[in-house]
Amino acid sequence: MMYEHRTAYRHENGDVEGFLGTGSTKARAKANAMEQIIRKLNMIADLDTSGVIDTSQIVTLLSGLNSEERDCVRGCWNSGARY
Repeated sequence: MMYEHRTAYRHENGDVEGFLGTGSTKARAKANAMEQIIRKLNMIADLDTSGVIDTSQIVTLLSGLNSEERDCVRGCWNSGARY
């Protein structure tokens, strides 16, 4: 059985992006989502975050987002994009 962990990250410019982690356990799926955030940040900033991210920017509830941001996050989750 594969588990999924859906989360989002608010970038420095204010944009919100969804990340979908998968794994054989709930913990592994969550870790996979966090790894994808780190890889994406490394790509866009062209720097090594050394595995450290600003956890205050992780969005865990869609209720804290406006409708445009929620649509964007859901679109990211449904796109199948992986980092």
